[in-house]
Amino acid sequence: MASNIVEFFQQTTIQLKRSSYPEEIVPRKKQSSDKKPQMNKEIKHEEKEQTDIQKLLRRVTSQRTSERFLQSLQASIDLAESRSIQEHKLVEKNGITRFRHLYPRVYVVNNVDNEKLPEYFRYVSNLVLSVDVKKPDTDFLEGCHCKQRSPCCDTKNPNPCHEVNAYNENGCVTLPPRTAIYECNLMCRCNHHCKNRVVQRGRTFELEIFKTKSKGWGVRALTVIPANAFVEEYIGEVIKEKEGKFRSKVCDQLSLSYLFNMDIATSEGQENTYVIDAFCFGNVSRFFNHSCQPNLQVFPVFHDSADLAFHRLAFFALRDIHPGEELTLNYYGERHVTADKKKEDQGKSCLCGEPGCCKWIL
Repeated sequence: MASNIVEFFQQTTIQLKRSSYPEEIVPRKKQSSDKKPQMNKEIKHEEKEQTDIQKLLRRVTSQRTSERFLQSLQASIDLAESRSIQEHKLVEKNGITRFRHLYPRVYVVNNVDNEKLPEYFRYVSNLVLSVDVKKPDTDFLEGCHCKQRSPCCDTKNPNPCHEVNAYNENGCVTLPPRTAIYECNLMCRCNHHCKNRVVQRGRTFELEIFKTKSKGWGVRALTVIPANAFVEEYIGEVIKEKEGKFRSKVCDQLSLSYLFNMDIATSEGQENTYVIDAFCFGNVSRFFNHSCQPNLQVFPVFHDSADLAFHRLAFFALRDIHPGEELTLNYYGERHVTADKKKEDQGKSCLCGEPGCCKWIL
């Protein structure tokens, strides 16, 4: 992968379509007459006959803004490389493409065309903090006093160590949407198998990033995901609000915005401080698409921070999700956007096809 994002955008082009919508499940294995087993090989990206993103940047923004945007992303990549951030490489073996050293596995399939995932995208499993974002101070964390092997946060315990049990016996969330989840933290005496460490333990379902016939990339389930089960955490680069607003203006014009606010503090009257940007760094959740009738909901989760402004963002299933079904969320949260509130020149059409579709994606 090119380490210099400016050179990459000068030399390589990418397709700018972003969203995808539900389709029939297709095999992960590509159709090929070549049955000879293949060794693991990293996917090499080829040049594509699409609009050069750097030229597009200069059409929608000034040269100064374009250069600042690319330099900002390059600085993030350089910082990540200096910190030796673990990256999961894309590999192919016997016609099956997946991310290396990632369990449960995440596959990538394209039975539509020859487009590859963006070369500048790096699959990471942990948040990447920008140079001006400090790791949360753990001195302010308060831990429970459960013993190492005790049934910490047992739903049947009449005196739980936390005021509210966020999960049931199966690890499914029981709280209303947008309610903050407080998991056990490193100051707690319980171990990693504690029932109140669901998000910390990570994703438990295999997923597949797939290409649709006309709307770009999406993500679908490969197994049944029960209602209220944890699906994935939103991972990316954590940046300050000011930088987030700058990137948002540029990315919105490119229809390539992957910014998600850590905004639970705004419900307490505070200003938003941090934003997660998955443009360059992210995981499978980067490819979740919008739907006006989504099957995912997002919760703010605290487990390594006592700062109301710094929390995790976790996706849980709204209902049972079946194999082959696309995973979607509502980009507007609880806000309702109707067609009469949106003009054609202010956004792009929403093609989720759900009843009551708002018709537009902001």
